[in-house]
This record gives sequence, structure tokens and C-alpha cells, in this order.
Amino acid sequence: MTAMIESPLTDCKDCTNPIAPWDRFCNNCGVKTELGVATDPAAAYSAAPLQAGDTDPIGFAPIAAPPTPPAATNNAAGGRAWYAGRGAKLTAIAAASALAAGLLGFAASAYLENQSNQERVDATIATATQGLTTASADLGQVVTTEQIRAIAANAAAAGTALAEGTAGLEGEDAARAKSVQSALTAVAGLAALNTDTLDQWPTLRGSLKPALDSVNAGSDTVGVPGSDTSLATVDGLVARGSQAIAKWNSKNAAVKQKQAADLAAVNSYASQMGALITQYDGMRADTGRQLDEIRAATYYETSTARTMFAAAHANRTEVRNQMNGLVAPNEIGSQHSNVASVVGDGMAGMNELIGALDSNLATCVIGSCNLLDEPSWEDFQNTSDQVTKDFDSARDQLNNAINSRRDAIKDRQLPGKPVI
Repeated sequence: MTAMIESPLTDCKDCTNPIAPWDRFCNNCGVKTELGVATDPAAAYSAAPLQAGDTDPIGFAPIAAPPTPPAATNNAAGGRAWYAGRGAKLTAIAAASALAAGLLGFAASAYLENQSNQERVDATIATATQGLTTASADLGQVVTTEQIRAIAANAAAAGTALAEGTAGLEGEDAARAKSVQSALTAVAGLAALNTDTLDQWPTLRGSLKPALDSVNAGSDTVGVPGSDTSLATVDGLVARGSQAIAKWNSKNAAVKQKQAADLAAVNSYASQMGALITQYDGMRADTGRQLDEIRAATYYETSTARTMFAAAHANRTEVRNQMNGLVAPNEIGSQHSNVASVVGDGMAGMNELIGALDSNLATCVIGSCNLLDEPSWEDFQNTSDQVTKDFDSARDQLNNAINSRRDAIKDRQLPGKPVI
């Protein structure tokens, strides 16, 4: 920026040449001036001719005698040119001064800005370091992995803020920021630690300890204070948790083994009982066809019927005995007994008919006897129909009980998994 200097000029009264306030003589005609007012050159020189060593009226140092005054001329243009040249020099000096002042101002501004940036960097690193110190202290108080994961989340947030606040740093500041950043990243990695991943702690610890030990935030102390105590606290938590999980796994395995055994027992029973029921259903179907055949006939030999019913009774006795030989699982025993009881009811009715036929056969001395004429035949048919209904109901109840038992075993509550 160029400084403009304004200087008031007066004109010489004799030649009208411009005269500056500091001029003691007109630069054109040589007339001595008094406070900017020119006098007659001849009068000035004749009235008080100057001698060498005289002092000018303003008090400057002794000066030499002025030269013989030149003829008065009106050279105003020349005077102005001389003054313009002298003014240009002063303007250049002013411009140089302004430039120097500007450079000094710029340097001062840059210095202040640099100081402000350094303070900001120091504050950012200090905040992150304090967050790391807090994380270490908090780790020293944890009793669950949930608390560890919360600390890890805070460390991750602090690490992000540090990375954003120190981007592009170089030199010592970058080294400080990187040291703290590495430790925050290691703490943030603890987010992976939970009840099911306790076995990952040795690996996480292997990264965390050196990161905490190497933190240098610019102080004389290297490493996060109390980090060894904090790591020891987590060591203890993981050790206790691992033991609790081991006990739970053992207990859980035992419960699952019992569950599998109970389910296998139900399935085995259902398979055996189902085979006997199927066998009995086949017998019932055969007896039903024989009864239909007898009802359709007008005559059926009593002796033939007796032989047929005796064989049917023997078969049912075998099935009923096998049913009674089975051990029904818990909560199925009553339904099992009902099925076997209904089979016994059918056997009892059939046995009564066989006894009646045996008594009547003794009267059949000549010729044969007709089953349809036997009084016990009608009773046996009624008993057989009722046994069929009762057996279907008992079988359905047994099947429902078996299915309910299976579901109960499958849905059996396992021991609660400990939360570490």
C-alpha cells in the first residue's frame, strides 16, 4: 500500500515559484523567505547581505553565503517538478515503511494462529488421554462383560474424535496422537468380549497391554496409570467366568443327557406298546369278521365256535401279558393301565362265553348244538361291542399322553446360562 503525503506549498512573491515550508530561499530566484513570505531579492541582499557562518532565522546550523541572486524569472513549472521529485522519494519511503509494517503484522498473525492451533492440538490429545485414563480406571472396577463393552464403546468414540482432531499432524504431535490412538483402539477392541467369547481375552490382552504401556501424551510418564491393575481385574473376571461356564456346560450336558434318555425311553415304550396295540387290533378285526359271519348264518356249530373263541382268548392273553410286562414312562402309567384293562375286559367276556359253551356241549349227546341258540351268545356280543368302544378311547388317551410326554421332555428347561 502506497502512502500519500500532502505538503502545503506557498508561492514565491517575486517569481511565483512553489516554496515548501522548510525552504529558506526560493529555489528559483534565490530570495530569502520569512515563514513562507518572499521579499525583494535586491532589498534582501542589500539590506542584510549574508556572510559565511551566518545562522538562518529558523535556527539551523551556520550556512554559507548564498550565491549572487540570479535574475528573477517566473519558473513555477520547474519548481513544481523539483518538489514532485522530492515528494516521490518521500512516497517511496512511506510505501516501504507500510510494507514493513504489513509484513510484521502478517508474521504476528501467523504466530498467533500457530499458537492457537497448537493449543487446540494439545487440548484434543489431553482430552483423549483423559478418556483413556478413565477407561483404564473403569476397567479396574468391572464385574461383568457388559460393563467392559460399554467402556469399549466410549473408547471407540474418543478414538474417532482424536483422529478427526489431529488429522494431518506431523512430527512430535503426530507421534503423541498415534500413541494415544493405538491404546484407544485396543480398548475399543474389547467390544468383542462377552459370555460366549471369554476365550478371546488372551488375544485381546496381548494387544491391549503393550498399547497401554507405550502411551506417551507428552508428559514424563510413559504408559497409562494403573493399567496393570485394570488388566488384572479383567483377568480375574474372565477366570471366574470361565469356571462358571465350565460348570454350566457340565451341568447342561448332564441335563441334556437325561433329556435324551427320557425321550428315548418314551419312544421305545411307544414303539413296543404300539406294536402290541396293532397286534390286538388285528385280533379284534378277525373276531369282528367271525362275528359278522356267525350273525349272518342261521346255524353255527357250537363246537366250532368254542374252538375259535378259545384260540382268540389265548392270543389276547399273550398280548395282555406283554402289555403288563412293559414299564410305562412317568405320566403315562394310568393310560397304559387303561389299555391293558380294556383288553382284559374283552378276554373276560370271551372267557364267559367259552364256559357257557362248555356247559352246553355236555347236553349235545346226539347231533350238534347251534351257537345261535346259546343264551350266552347275546351277552357276548354286547360285551364285545362295548370293549371295542372302550379300547378305542383308551388307545387314543394313551397316544395323547405319549405325545404330551414327548413335548414335555423336549421343552424341559435347561440350567440358566451364567451371564459373565
